[in-house]
Amino acid sequence: MIVKGNFVKVSLAIYGDIASELPPAPTTYTPSAISSVEPTPLSAVLDPSNSEDPTALARKLLGLIPDAPLLPLIVRLMFCLKPSDEDWDLPDFPYLPADIDEDVMDFDLETAFRLTNRPVPDDTPVEVLQQFADRVVDAVGPKNSNQAFLIAGILSHSACQHPEMARLLIDRLDIRAIFDATVLEEDTLLHLLIAATNPDIARHLLSIGLTEDLLSLQRSALTDPAIKSAAQRLTQILHGWDALSDALSNTQADFGAASAFLLAPGLCAIADEELEDLHALADVADGGVAVALEDLMRPLDRPLTPKALSILRVALATVSREVEEGEEGEWRILGTLWDQGRHGLTMRLVDILSVLSEDVQAYFTITPPVHSKNQGTVATLLLAAEETLHIVQRLAPLYPLPGRHMHALVGVVADLFACSDAADMAYSPDSDTSDAAQRVRQTSIDLVQT
Repeated sequence: MIVKGNFVKVSLAIYGDIASELPPAPTTYTPSAISSVEPTPLSAVLDPSNSEDPTALARKLLGLIPDAPLLPLIVRLMFCLKPSDEDWDLPDFPYLPADIDEDVMDFDLETAFRLTNRPVPDDTPVEVLQQFADRVVDAVGPKNSNQAFLIAGILSHSACQHPEMARLLIDRLDIRAIFDATVLEEDTLLHLLIAATNPDIARHLLSIGLTEDLLSLQRSALTDPAIKSAAQRLTQILHGWDALSDALSNTQADFGAASAFLLAPGLCAIADEELEDLHALADVADGGVAVALEDLMRPLDRPLTPKALSILRVALATVSREVEEGEEGEWRILGTLWDQGRHGLTMRLVDILSVLSEDVQAYFTITPPVHSKNQGTVATLLLAAEETLHIVQRLAPLYPLPGRHMHALVGVVADLFACSDAADMAYSPDSDTSDAAQRVRQTSIDLVQT
């Protein structure tokens, strides 16, 4: 240590041990016990596991909300019946009871599928449930994949409803005559997976020997891997309910299988592929008009995949937002195209319309592959076409099309108008597909008048 300065007096104090007298370093480590912290248990009032009624805490919390809905209704809407986007905006939400006693002239399985997607009030008379089940039975026709999909959907919707509803349906329906290996497609099996969460439905499916068809699907080399996976999961659930029911009354039951069934609930999660698709859509939305134009000018896959169709719609929405801003937005689009070394946006939109029109026409052939699970795809295609038509309607008067593209646009508009008219006859007036078709028809008329 060096101390430097003009000092009159300096005092230093040194503390410590003499190095020569330090104790020798330990050669071995002696572990010592760490005192454990005793956990403080929750109060019995707050711990649902100690309550005679596990729902008591949730009900008390709901009681703090004025005019709060009942807990069973909330559980059904959150975990079982997913309301549509339109339902969320209704003034009576969440009180949207299913009018299963509604007097519908042309009652069919699609109507039953739509009605059961809303909560059935618990105080619904059994007679009304019986009448509904009888109407569903009367609507059943020859075995086909579309009918199997709808029946599976009705069962999945009824699984969380009034207990008598599921029992009446499985008692009256000839399930074995509706389902077999030839009609069990992936979406149908996914509906049956949800339906099998109801023990009554699961026991019935097991008793009629549906597992034989499920095993044949799993063993077939021609079965799609997704169908094999869904069939395997459904088989496990059916046998899991059987093991659990046996364990509740039989002291010699397979408690290991019953415990495994309870410990591995079939919860839902976002698959990795779906998560990647969501990230791709977010990238297009965050990228603004530059990324949107890049996607629009890129060649489209044929036929359009769901991911490509979703990206296309996000890009169209971004460009449409710019167009709606008038000259300022149009100049931004032109400037971005110039920076990218591209041109001819209106002509490119006509080419996109041609692709969309061909995909839409595939669902309205002489022998159309009408399937209720295809309604979402058809509706999305029609909405994408309508959004493209809307942009063309704004740009075409300002940037006239060459003769070849004008001829193609006229043909595409005529084809889409015809398909939208056919959609009114093929799909329910209350469906999203019918609503999209009406929008396409109106926009087509507006474009022609422009």
